[in-house]
Amino acid sequence: MIDTLLLDVDGVLQLYARRPAVTGILTSYELGSRKPQRAFFDTVLTRVRRRAHQCLFVDDTPAYLDGAARSGIATIHYRDNNQVRAELAARGLLPPRVG
Repeated sequence: MIDTLLLDVDGVLQLYARRPAVTGILTSYELGSRKPQRAFFDTVLTRVRRRAHQCLFVDDTPAYLDGAARSGIATIHYRDNNQVRAELAARGLLPPRVG
């Protein structure tokens, strides 16, 4: 999920499309709404064919996290990579770091 203007879409697609963990890219432009609107998150859930409890939203903007949470999506407030890795490991989504 990326908030972007139409002019930025091609650059975003080129940046992320070749990453093996990325299975799809949804932009605000194509969804017709923006974070933190409830419609944005509801549309994303429909497009990825998942229920809110099956998803996790990571962002550095508290208002966007609030929007996701209002849609029932678990959230992580991004501060730095190590903090996110630790929170993902605590949720069983990554193995804990050794060392």
